[in-house]
Amino acid sequence: MQRFNSFNEGIFLPLFGSLSMLKLDWKFLIEAFQNGNYFEGTLYELFSLLFVLYVAKFTTSFLIAIATKIPLRDSIILGIIISTKSSFELAYLLIAFENAKICAAVFTFMGIYILFNSFFTPMAIHFLYDRSKRFVSYGKRSLRHKTELQTQVCINKPDNITAMISLLRATSPSKCAINKF
Repeated sequence: MQRFNSFNEGIFLPLFGSLSMLKLDWKFLIEAFQNGNYFEGTLYELFSLLFVLYVAKFTTSFLIAIATKIPLRDSIILGIIISTKSSFELAYLLIAFENAKICAAVFTFMGIYILFNSFFTPMAIHFLYDRSKRFVSYGKRSLRHKTELQTQVCINKPDNITAMISLLRATSPSKCAINKF
């Protein structure tokens, strides 16, 4: 599974998203925005439902995270991640559209919503979550700040020698310890 994970995420997932976006009715979308009637009837109801669902998913996941004593910033990030529409919703919409369960206008609007949502969510997470600040307090707990590190190395094959020397160099031992090998 690990061997094919990067292949799936690097090739098949973008290909699926691109081919799904080609099925959107772009002509309808352009005409609706030119005429100014894009908030009429079912599209207005659909937009309202999406907004209510997003807020409900965000609020429940945020409140549960706060109740389990997760920090405020991490709770907000968790709420954003859980509320995000992704490729699973896009696949569901594509199947519903191909089986004629939803019309082209609804599929187009939902596809655009998923596209914008998946575009802006990583930027929001990157803006709110800084991984470098999270582990600042652990800086002095590395091997470099220890006074003495004793290691016992067992070499079964000649291939293990270079790996053990690399390990010793990475832990910054004295030069005489490396020269013994």
